[in-house]
Amino acid sequence: MERVFIIGTGLIGASTGLALRGAGFAGRIDGWDTSSLEMGAAVQMGAIDGRASNREDALELARLADVIVLAVPVLAIKDWMQQLAPVLRAGQLVTDVGSTKVEIVELAERLFVEAERASFLPGHPMAGKESGGALLAEAGLFDGAMWLFTPTSTEMRAMEKEWRGWVGCFGSRTLDMDA
Repeated sequence: MERVFIIGTGLIGASTGLALRGAGFAGRIDGWDTSSLEMGAAVQMGAIDGRASNREDALELARLADVIVLAVPVLAIKDWMQQLAPVLRAGQLVTDVGSTKVEIVELAERLFVEAERASFLPGHPMAGKESGGALLAEAGLFDGAMWLFTPTSTEMRAMEKEWRGWVGCFGSRTLDMDA
């Protein structure tokens, strides 16, 4: 894994970037957020290296990434899934941090099933704070937390294995369960 793209640079997205850095990830981390303030804070604190200037740039950065993390509200996750599925390639992984899974899993099973497409690993870290935003992000947010996964397939591709390994490096425990 050499490039990660985080869509949504608030508390969870920026903390993911910081956790990657804290765990020793030396690759490139780019980000996108509808809020330029959130993106600016994420860049300033080192959670992301670069940022997309608009949605088209975001899709281009997603095409370049090995892992795309959807750290936005559930309806936005579903929107991004539909935009990303046709432009990504095999070997890439899309994962999310959404709090509800049934609709996300159902959509992933429709959009990410073809072998030439990216794979999708639904996830949800059981971590957070009372308030949100990149300024409250921290590398240790996931330390000791449970990170749930609701896989859509029993086949685990290489990038999924690597992402799960990074989540473990964050100090998270993982559990697979049904949506």
